[in-house]
This record gives sequence, structure tokens and C-alpha cells, in this order.
Amino acid sequence: QTLEIKAEEQKEIDGLLCFCPLIQIDNNKGRKEVKFIHKSLRDYFVATKIEEEIIRQFGNECSATENSPEMILNQKCLFDGFVSISVIQFLVDAASEEKFSAALIQLIQKSKLPRKPERITHAISNSQENRQGMVTAATNAITILNAAGNDFQNLDFSNISIAGAILRNGRFAGTDFTGCDLQGVNFSGAWL
Repeated sequence: QTLEIKAEEQKEIDGLLCFCPLIQIDNNKGRKEVKFIHKSLRDYFVATKIEEEIIRQFGNECSATENSPEMILNQKCLFDGFVSISVIQFLVDAASEEKFSAALIQLIQKSKLPRKPERITHAISNSQENRQGMVTAATNAITILNAAGNDFQNLDFSNISIAGAILRNGRFAGTDFTGCDLQGVNFSGAWL
């Protein structure tokens, strides 16, 4: 009886999906494939999901938590050609909103290496994979903010890890990069 109910529910869902103008359904060899009618719709929803995750996790200073391994932004560098340029452009546009840009700054600050000896022991015990995910997320975050024209002048970015970030033409006059991991960062044309 449970299978019958599931089959009925699936029929109802399939019927509703047929009326959705944003997706198309392909039946290939008995396998149903649902996809967006245009990739720009997919890209918009991916960017929106990334934005929601960042705001939820880093949206206010008090509730900023450790980086989640499931977060989209820490999976891969967005600027290595793996992600559609449209996703990146949607994120750059979203960075003009104060709430999102503030959350991105909080995320970057979370990539800092701890200074206090008791915290260093804790940091060393964290898995290398989580640390690398945080560096990837921070690299993506600062690159998005820079592409959006964010002004980083006089910020304290000491001890952050943003290896591989693209910071071309950025405004960093007076920014403290003491102790940072800046390996492979592109500062061409930046104001330092």
C-alpha cells in the first residue's frame, strides 16, 4: 500500500511539473530528467543558495559559526573555470547589499589563524580538510567582494588565509596583511 501511495504522489508531482514553465522534463530510457529550461535560471538559483548559506552562517557577528563542510562556497575556487560566469556575476551583484557583503567579511575573518597558544592546539586538532575548505571559502569571498568594487582600506586582515585570491585593482591602502597566507594572490593594479 505504501508503494501505491508513493506512485500516486509521484504521478501528482509529475503532473504539476508539466505546468512549470521554468523546467523541462526528459524521459530517456525510462529515466526521468528534470532540468531548467535555460542555464541562467540554474545559475541564479545556485548563486541564491550560496548567498543564503553565507548569510545564515555568517550574517551577524555573534552567530558566526565554524565553516560547514557542506557549504557550497568552500567546495571549489569559483574562479578556476569550474563555475559558470553567470553564478559569479549574480554573487558580485548580491555583494552590493550590505547584509551579504558584511557576511562575506565575517567569513574572511574566520579564515584567520589563531594567535593564542591554547587556540593553536585546538586549531591543529581541526582536520586539514576543514581548514582547506575555510581557505577556499575565504578566497572566494574576498574575490567576490573585490569584483564588486568593495573598499578594503584600513581593514585588519592580519593572519587571514586567502591563497589564490584575485584582487586585481583592489583598494587596500592601509589594510593590515601581517601574517597572511597570500600565496598566489593576484594584486596587479591594486592600491596597497
